[in-house]
Amino acid sequence: MKYCPCNKEKRYLECCGMYLQKKLIPSTPEALMRSRYTAYVEGKLDYIRRTMRGQARLNFDKRNIVKKPQEWLGLQVVRSFNDASNVHVGYVEFIATYKLDREIYEIHEISEFHLIEDRWYYVAGESGGKE
Repeated sequence: MKYCPCNKEKRYLECCGMYLQKKLIPSTPEALMRSRYTAYVEGKLDYIRRTMRGQARLNFDKRNIVKKPQEWLGLQVVRSFNDASNVHVGYVEFIATYKLDREIYEIHEISEFHLIEDRWYYVAGESGGKE
């Protein structure tokens, strides 16, 4: 039984596997963010690109990721919330931990997602967060 990289308490096929295998599309910003983390863990960079829009997609260069592969160690979702004035905008604050060249690093980000034609897309991320 394989557990999901985004949540070690859930089975892969009952969590992000259904999105990465194109059986379902994520229905919330958090579900999309978790599936994107899992895609990074599995090296499914085409999924990452497909789930982006705007400047984020224009700036995405998978060659940089392939050059220096990370070992993803874990994901913590700090909070997930929608924009009070626009139901088509959502945010997820998370901390992802990875190892690169024997050093441990963290990405602490508040990611912005937009609902476009009934699908959520990653559009931007801001480092840090309020704790």
